[in-house]
Amino acid sequence: MDEHALAIVALDRDAGHLSEQLALKCFVPVMALSADKSLTSANVPGFSAAARGHTAGALRLLRQAAARAGFNSMRVRDELASGDAIDGMAFLPTGEPRSQ
Repeated sequence: MDEHALAIVALDRDAGHLSEQLALKCFVPVMALSADKSLTSANVPGFSAAARGHTAGALRLLRQAAARAGFNSMRVRDELASGDAIDGMAFLPTGEPRSQ
């Protein structure tokens, strides 16, 4: 966190649940590479990117969201939740992928 993390990328369901706990303390959004809908229901700014399917895609999406948001974790979360397409993917305010 000394490096001013913008988000946490969780590589699977189990890591996603642990990441939610960490995110609550650090005030950063979670990008989980999982289709588990319970990851976005814990009142944590989490985004399920199962459609991405790989870490590089999630990192690219986060980098583009950060570029739009000004490299601030709360604004990155707001950018992801805006419903606007970023790198071909959009999210509902709940964090679930939006159908395009």
